[in-house]
Amino acid sequence: MFYRLNRKYMLRGWEKLPYVLVDRLKGYTTFLLPMEMNVLKLCNGRVDFSLPVFDDQIRDIAAKFSEKGVVTECGQNEGLDPVQEYRFYESRYIRSAHWSVTGRCNFRCRHCYMSAPDAKFGEISHEEVISIVDQLADCGIMSVSLTGGECLVRKDFLDIVDRLLEHGILIKTIYSNGALVNEKLLSALVSRGIHPEFNMSFDGVDGWHDWLRGIDGAGKILDRAFRLCRQIDFPTGAEMCLHGKNRKTLRASVNYLSDVGCRSLKVIPVSNVGNGSKTAMALRFLLTNCIRFTWTISRNIMKTICRCRLCWAVFSRRIRELLISMIFQCIIILRNLRNVSCVIMPERSCISPRREGYFPA
Repeated sequence: MFYRLNRKYMLRGWEKLPYVLVDRLKGYTTFLLPMEMNVLKLCNGRVDFSLPVFDDQIRDIAAKFSEKGVVTECGQNEGLDPVQEYRFYESRYIRSAHWSVTGRCNFRCRHCYMSAPDAKFGEISHEEVISIVDQLADCGIMSVSLTGGECLVRKDFLDIVDRLLEHGILIKTIYSNGALVNEKLLSALVSRGIHPEFNMSFDGVDGWHDWLRGIDGAGKILDRAFRLCRQIDFPTGAEMCLHGKNRKTLRASVNYLSDVGCRSLKVIPVSNVGNGSKTAMALRFLLTNCIRFTWTISRNIMKTICRCRLCWAVFSRRIRELLISMIFQCIIILRNLRNVSCVIMPERSCISPRREGYFPA
């Protein structure tokens, strides 16, 4: 009786996790016991499990994997594909990488965390990007998601795809604004046997998507991309930056995404990074904190006054410290108010030691 590992599986190992079964079509991993890995290594079409050298425990493990479809009975000498053979990586286990392949973009998003409209981070060369793919493979990365900037602006995007597939790295998600999602691109991916999810930014109906993306007609461009993906059977998802001006469109936006076949929506706040640092100083956050700070100052002054045992020198010094602190905070708030162009709605906001606003998740 001969067994062969199912063609969709391969055997891998990493430091601290040396026994792993990998589904190379979906990128899923299953951690194995040493005995289970040893049995799977024997499922290469060349080992006869009916020989008396194998005990019942080994045969039972092989039969269990056969029931699950991990291995199949086969004829003698039906060997494994080279990629299925066991390989050990001298690195720690990391299943997936989220990779920004470019710092450039063809939109002018007001809140871009990478300042991609100005190409702040630029773009690495073709040779460098191919080298990174090889390094990902050497580390045993099973899957990647590709983003930017706008990852599709790279002229060598399909070269990157080909190199990833050559190493057996699954492309799970492509993040895009939808402008370059066209029939030619989707056909090229289909010809390579892959249907990654296109996760596209969408910031609300009633023109709010155009407003935040800085491009007239961005909503129509995105609508075409969603419908084209549905037509050619590519899964889609969306990410929506929720702020004070588009929050009332959330229900209508969800209904719209459902109509165009989008299967998931992630709602996120505007980040105080990159271009967002110029726009994400939330008016509500600033005013609320100004009121809270004023109240705290007033309360502390009253507490100080009520402590009659304090000498006048201590009392006056405390008052001066509180007033100076209040003036300093007000200057920061007024300075940031000049840059407010979209109002976000954090439940909890903070000021870092550098006096920069940020909004924890």
